[in-house]
Amino acid sequence: MIILNLLTTQIIKSLKVKQDSLIRQVQSYSEIEKSAKYVDKRVSYYKKILSQRESMSPRLDFILSNTDESIYIKDARYSLSSFSIFAEGPNAYTFTNLISKYLSGGVVSEISIKGARLNTRTGMFEVDMEGRFK
Repeated sequence: MIILNLLTTQIIKSLKVKQDSLIRQVQSYSEIEKSAKYVDKRVSYYKKILSQRESMSPRLDFILSNTDESIYIKDARYSLSSFSIFAEGPNAYTFTNLISKYLSGGVVSEISIKGARLNTRTGMFEVDMEGRFK
C-alpha cells in the first residue's frame, strides 16, 4: 500500500509539473493573441482609411494623367472638391491645352489661373492654377 501511495504521489507531482509547464505555455499564447488582436485592429483601421481615400484617387489620376510630358508639376494639392497646381512648361500653348483637357474631361467644373509668368532665367513658363471638381 505504501508503494502504491508513493507511486501515486510521484505521478501526481509529475502531472503537476506538466500542468505548470502547459499553463506557462498557454499564458504565452494569450500574450500572442493580444498582440495579434492589436495588429488586426490597426490593419482594420488602415483599411478603413484607404477605403475612404479611394473616392479621391480617380480625380487625382485624371489630373495627373492629362498632364503633358513637357509640363513639370512643382507643387500639387487636392481635396475632395478642389485642386491646385503650380507647374512649369515650355510654352503657353501647353497650359492652354492642359486646361482644355481638364475642362472637357467631365471631372473638372472650373479652373482659375492664379498667376503666370515667364522665367527669363530658364525660358520656361510657370503657371499657378486651381480648379474645382464636379
